Amino acid sequence: MVSALTPRRAALQARLVDEHKQAPGLLGEIARREDLLADTYRNRVAYELLQNSDDAESTTVTITKLGDRTWAWTNNGRPLSSADAEALCRSASSTKRRGGDSIGYRGIGFKSLAAIASRIDIQSSDVAFAFDRCTSARLLGEQSPSAVPLIRIPCEIRSTEANNGATFVITGRDDSGALLDGIDPISLLFLRHVDRIDIRTPEKAVTISVERGNSKVMFHDQAGAASFGLLRHGTATIAVPLDARAQSLIGLRGRLACGLPLDDELGLPVAISGDLLTDPSR
Repeated sequence: MVSALTPRRAALQARLVDEHKQAPGLLGEIARREDLLADTYRNRVAYELLQNSDDAESTTVTITKLGDRTWAWTNNGRPLSSADAEALCRSASSTKRRGGDSIGYRGIGFKSLAAIASRIDIQSSDVAFAFDRCTSARLLGEQSPSAVPLIRIPCEIRSTEANNGATFVITGRDDSGALLDGIDPISLLFLRHVDRIDIRTPEKAVTISVERGNSKVMFHDQAGAASFGLLRHGTATIAVPLDARAQSLIGLRGRLACGLPLDDELGLPVAISGDLLTDPSR
């Protein structure tokens, strides 16, 4: 049985290919912008995928190393709609809105995968498709795969067995796929929905879980538990360490977050998250 979504993905592919024919230089410019963006977000790939999973109302994220350079990121949230799929393909496009129930809204977080991936296979609902530069170049009649962006033309569109959430299988261009398993436990502090992350590799099996309340958050991992008290004022939330483990994670100079942890320090031994303007990319 052919999924009702499959023809829509195929129509999207045809529309994007036609856009390239009408403006041959467009994809070259998009490819250059994708490279610049990916380089900026390279060390935040896992956080950008975690943000998208939380915005899709996922409660569980599973990260699995499938092979030498292949990783799977699976969430159990809302399946991708046709509008979501088109937003992935277009630059700075998103179905999310700022100030709503989403952390992200610019539509560029998923593009960070271009920093580490040579191919991305996506399955959501009952349809699957891929982003692959070599296949895209053939579809567009381009001689060089480097002349086209990775995340633009959906390829190999097909119907699959229906499932919840979404799975992204990422084939790395080198060993940088290991960035996907470097999840900072602090990243769970200010999320709305994700309360469990499972990381599975041949070397380790790690689970990070969190219990959220109105005034307290506690999370657990292989190193033990950590507790934080929560104080809220306007759009800002302050997480105050309540035990030694929590304090060691925050550090003496604290952490700043915009939903997810940033590299900024506060100078105070707390973590603060809010609608903060610390960097134009956030």
